[in-house]
Amino acid sequence: MKIAIKSLIFLFFLIGYFSVTAMVVRNIHHPFFSSIKDPIIFIADIPKELYREFVSRKETNTPRLPSSVVGTVFDHKKIPNSFIYIYDNAVYHGKNKIKNIPPESSLIYISPNFDFYYSQEGPDIVKYKIDNNSSIELWRRHLPFVHHEIYVDNSGFLYLPIYYPNDGSNDELSKDGKKLFKILANDNSPPYGEKGDNFRDDGVAVLSPEGKIIHKLSLSKLFSKNNMLELIYSSGLETDPFHLNSVFPALNDFGVFKKGDLLLSLRHQSMLLIYRPSTLEIIWHKIGPWSNQHSAKFDKSGNIYLFDNRVIDTHYNRRSELSYIDEKNKILLHNINTDYTIEIDNCVNEKEFSTVTGGYVLFKDNYIISRYRDTRIQVICDTLNNQRLIIVPKHKDDGKVIDDTELKILGFSG
Repeated sequence: MKIAIKSLIFLFFLIGYFSVTAMVVRNIHHPFFSSIKDPIIFIADIPKELYREFVSRKETNTPRLPSSVVGTVFDHKKIPNSFIYIYDNAVYHGKNKIKNIPPESSLIYISPNFDFYYSQEGPDIVKYKIDNNSSIELWRRHLPFVHHEIYVDNSGFLYLPIYYPNDGSNDELSKDGKKLFKILANDNSPPYGEKGDNFRDDGVAVLSPEGKIIHKLSLSKLFSKNNMLELIYSSGLETDPFHLNSVFPALNDFGVFKKGDLLLSLRHQSMLLIYRPSTLEIIWHKIGPWSNQHSAKFDKSGNIYLFDNRVIDTHYNRRSELSYIDEKNKILLHNINTDYTIEIDNCVNEKEFSTVTGGYVLFKDNYIISRYRDTRIQVICDTLNNQRLIIVPKHKDDGKVIDDTELKILGFSG
């Protein structure tokens, strides 16, 4: 018994020692200390990561579902007939299974007429023709570093968030991007992502239905051209100052906005902006009342709707789980002409569904589709009949989600 107590005391002493040491070295980014820094932080973070993995189940591939839906057996046949989706290793249109489309091909989009589909295969975007007997590859476009939400319009154009690594592996950094990279590198900023970049410069790419890149632009260049670069470092420059997570085109002319103007959602600025690709002019931008938002889109009337995460992040801790404003996510609708924002009822009042990271919303016909990344819950809200369908992934008795069992809705946006 005494040995066990002593072992526990020694274990807590080690955790405390490494935690304090990690607190000191976490914000020291000089290459000289890199060899000892990572192992120290790894050891210090073990208790927190174990808590995430086995208790809170936050931000993992197999999270634990909210207790209110544990035990729910989802019937995919309740999905509206107009929806195209992947479920249980098969592609469906409503209740009907679709043949000749391999569900394992990382599908992005299937055309409403079922004559072609797009898939993301590693760093490539690929278009396939749907044939009676097989899928025929039409073209393959190498486009690395695509991230977050991909949108495909009714004509088959793809709108993709991308980023530009510091090593030039996705085209050279812009002139201003190089300046910001140099500042952050000299300051030994925390490395970002698999490339270990000191500065993450996000960008936009647009692909034609023929697979040609018809527009490609970095955000540092866009902000510089519009004399707005100061906005991203007015409160201190960080490694990932933009965090672009969605690109959506104006499908019609709306007042001062023209068809083809692009709406961007920048999480780390809590900003929405609209710019014109032909002139690179930022037509409109606004910070808040949303916070760390995702998935901004135009509705048919030219208003903007979005998934408002309602979280406050800090430069040093973008994985905070206790930083909700108003305690839950919201779906917002913003009228640009009146500058008025309202909350939209998406049939979700449960705080426990909320997600810190990610988030998705789509208005389709009389439905509002929302996805909560951290909990893997999806909700289809029938606004006409005031009903909802909660899509619950397959899970174990304790609520732990079984990996790769989440239903994926397709057909209109990735």
